[in-house]
Amino acid sequence: MARIRRQLDDRPADRSVPQLESLRRRPSLEDIVFLVGKHFKADAARWSAGCRGDDASRAVAAYLARREFGYSCVEVAKALGYRTPSSVTLAVGRVEAGTENLRKTAKKLRAVLH
Repeated sequence: MARIRRQLDDRPADRSVPQLESLRRRPSLEDIVFLVGKHFKADAARWSAGCRGDDASRAVAAYLARREFGYSCVEVAKALGYRTPSSVTLAVGRVEAGTENLRKTAKKLRAVLH
């Protein structure tokens, strides 16, 4: 498995074979939450169901976990305090439709986590 993971690290993601993404090394959800919280100076402990805010930090964490590192919506919802998995999908969409600056920040954080 270690040899296969090293080989996958050297290859770009191939969306036509999503099963390969589950074999790549990826940061833990705790690492993603910590880094995003630190970057945005946000208290991740306050991310909870029903707690709305215009702070983009939780949405960026959801985007990174879901889109960039392949965690399921259920896993992300549980880790980030979303009420339902569909809330994760909405948060990811907010980042994808967000400002260029927000997308650049997510890309920068992805590079740090990878």
